[in-house]
Amino acid sequence: MIMSCKKCNSNRVAEVSAKCSDCCGVNLGDSTHEGYVPKDLGIGGGDYIEISFCLDCGQLQGNFPLPSAKIEKNITDEQVEEFFNNYLRTGSVEGLYSSSDIFQSRVINFAYEENIKLGNFVRDYFQFNSDRRPSRKHPSAERFLQMFRDRDADLSV
Repeated sequence: MIMSCKKCNSNRVAEVSAKCSDCCGVNLGDSTHEGYVPKDLGIGGGDYIEISFCLDCGQLQGNFPLPSAKIEKNITDEQVEEFFNNYLRTGSVEGLYSSSDIFQSRVINFAYEENIKLGNFVRDYFQFNSDRRPSRKHPSAERFLQMFRDRDADLSV
């Protein structure tokens, strides 16, 4: 079926589908997202980017305007502390060095479900700190919140 442009009625509408697995990068305002294609941006979702646009007028095809995307939403201090207490509080595991890759992956996924900025931060938190040294422990909730606010995921600073 040939698609017609919603703006100029041209039938020169290109439909592009690309598989990118979990290698999609999105910048929106001061937020960034790296991972699966966000489903709420009108460009596909999961492993696929799907875009249609008119080759005559350049109009992007789709149902716009869209509501605020998850990448745009902020998270409260209380939500960050609740996340920490549910998944990372001191004593919940022996320390970062004992956190398996599966555990870290699950916690990162839970963080992304909560908020894109929190997901990015928790991913970086594990990346910077899971060097398997027994001296590394999860910080207090207050310290974790401060690290999140400062966007500084490295416990050694």
